[in-house]
Amino acid sequence: MTFGYLQQFPVLPPTAYGPEDLRFIVPRVLELTYTAWDLKPFADDLWAEADEELRRSVLAQWEENRRETGGCDPAPPGWQPTPR
Repeated sequence: MTFGYLQQFPVLPPTAYGPEDLRFIVPRVLELTYTAWDLKPFADDLWAEADEELRRSVLAQWEENRRETGGCDPAPPGWQPTPR
């Protein structure tokens, strides 16, 4: 893939997203991408950089999914190393 292709992708720059947009988008992106325990560092980084409103949005999305699906055990499996 060349830089010319990259320039043609229909992607908005980060400055185009406001706080309200991020509160809608980020919880859903996290939900779609956090599909295995090896992605926990990504989720941890997102949580560490989120402001209080974004954290509330992430938790609300998680609670909604838990109600709809019956939830699951949020503890990592025994083979997952713990972060230092």
